[in-house]
Amino acid sequence: MDIQECFPVLKTTTVAIVFCLATATGAAAQQAPSSCTAVPGITTQGQVYNLPHDVPLGTFNSTNNNGVQSNVSNFGVTVQLPSGTTVTYPNFTFSLLGETAHESDTGPSTPAMTVLNCGAGPVPAMGILATSAGGQGGGGHDEFLDAHDGAQGGNGGAVIVENVAGGILGSLSSPGVVAGFGIIATSEGGNGGEGGSSTVASGGNGGMGGNGGSVIVANAGTILTSMSHAPGMTGESIGGQAGPGGDGTPLDWAHAGSGGTGGNSGADVTGVNSGLIATLGNDSSAISVHSVGGNGGAGGSESGLFFALGGTGGRGGNGGTISAGNSGTLVTSGNNSKGISALSIGGGGGDGGAAVAFGPVVSVAIGGGGGGGGYGANVTVANSGTIQTSGTTSYGVRAQSVGGGGGDGGSATVVAATLGADVPVASISVGIGGSGGGGGGSGTVTVINSGVIVTGPGTVLSPDQDPSLTLPGDLSAGIMAQSIGGGGGLGGNAYSVSATADPDGSVSVAVGLGGSGGSGGNGSDVSVTNIGSITTGGREAPGMLVQSVGGGGGGGGNVVSVAAAAGSFALSAPVGVGGSGGTGGDGGNVSVAQDGSITTLADHHQEGAAEGCDRQMGVVHDAGIF
Repeated sequence: MDIQECFPVLKTTTVAIVFCLATATGAAAQQAPSSCTAVPGITTQGQVYNLPHDVPLGTFNSTNNNGVQSNVSNFGVTVQLPSGTTVTYPNFTFSLLGETAHESDTGPSTPAMTVLNCGAGPVPAMGILATSAGGQGGGGHDEFLDAHDGAQGGNGGAVIVENVAGGILGSLSSPGVVAGFGIIATSEGGNGGEGGSSTVASGGNGGMGGNGGSVIVANAGTILTSMSHAPGMTGESIGGQAGPGGDGTPLDWAHAGSGGTGGNSGADVTGVNSGLIATLGNDSSAISVHSVGGNGGAGGSESGLFFALGGTGGRGGNGGTISAGNSGTLVTSGNNSKGISALSIGGGGGDGGAAVAFGPVVSVAIGGGGGGGGYGANVTVANSGTIQTSGTTSYGVRAQSVGGGGGDGGSATVVAATLGADVPVASISVGIGGSGGGGGGSGTVTVINSGVIVTGPGTVLSPDQDPSLTLPGDLSAGIMAQSIGGGGGLGGNAYSVSATADPDGSVSVAVGLGGSGGSGGNGSDVSVTNIGSITTGGREAPGMLVQSVGGGGGGGGNVVSVAAAAGSFALSAPVGVGGSGGTGGDGGNVSVAQDGSITTLADHHQEGAAEGCDRQMGVVHDAGIF
């Protein structure tokens, strides 16, 4: 199966793409600057930049249109070659940045952007950085009465960056003269505004985070980087963080504001390579395509006379769908440098707000519930080319869908105290911790390898190697595919104190109930097919590691209850019940189709084993509830 068959036509509000780059041959390669075009099949909207001629060296343009700052720059990087001559390499930055909105106004959304590197030009470009980021929503206005809600963050626009056939990012001819990064394309939603606080009434709710837009990165040419933290090609869609809820008033009819919902990450993130990408430094994966939901906002806190209710935490945003394909060559040399890193991650739920109540006779405090975690979406990776990694923790392919963790429940603190004179008195305090939010579920993960994957040195290591040393290729599976549900949030703690005193008699009751832990999210199905070749050379480096894991349930909240009574007749009754733990999530189905070859070269050291080694496993797969 070729890469084109693995990905259908993707459609969003801003772009339509026929995913045919794997079979494109020379389209747009080395055309005249005036006619440089995208690979056939891709339709774009928004401003289009053709490199290098559209942005000559020394360019810096900045404009502002309806709250969106547009920046285009090419300052260039001057280096001295071994021959003694100096060359200035283009270094392109494109950014569309929404400004922070005024109070209670929605953050401005940013438009789509497409950047094409159409050839090497007189000298190769150092790198391309393209960002479309929505503006932050305005905060809610503080009020004497009910406060205003925070506003939603703006959405990021779609971003497409291509290094077309014949394009070069970095230099192949001059050692050390290479890109600090190849391509980084990011679409970010703006953060939500925080809810306003009130003097005598309710706090405002936090604003929702903006959504990240779809991102497409493609390379049909050559990308080479040498520094650490210098990825070859990265595409990211990131949801905005939701704003926190505003604080409430001490009056008993009011409440704190709830946290806003985190922004979804975006519809799709797609990365495809049919050329060459090589990185030399640590933390420099060849292809990284990530989609991350925004975190939910925290609930506001409240201190109340007689009664207090903490705000509810906002739900985390969902991760977007991930598609990655390689029909070319990917090479990494540093540690923690994957061939392909494909991740969809749900945002974490916001924590519930704390509640504090105080007063005579009866007082009640209830902590806010934690927000649920966002969902990880489906992840698909196809390799029909060659992937070679050499460092530690450098998987050939890492494909993961991860649900966001639930937010913790808010704590409850309550004090009731009564002092009598001539009649018996009583006081009752009730504190209830907020429930933890449930963990988000994860999406399906599918990996198909019909090409060649090699991790580690490619030679058999001696069994006499010191096991305390980290060696090239250690902890570097050929394929790691996981679907992991998010963990449930912790239940909120409860602290309840009741005190009475009267010569004629008193009764004091303190009740504390810990919040229940949130349930773990479920893992989804994972499928890996190998009809190609996989070779690993390091220790703890299976050919394939395939797992579906349910998220752990959150722990229940703790309780402290204290009751004290004084008088001729005194009765004190402290009651405390800890919160129940949340249930764990279920793992999904795991399937492995192995019709190719898997070779593991290293010996696996076992601490305490007589001979100190064991043959490494080719395939590890399980489905379980953790």
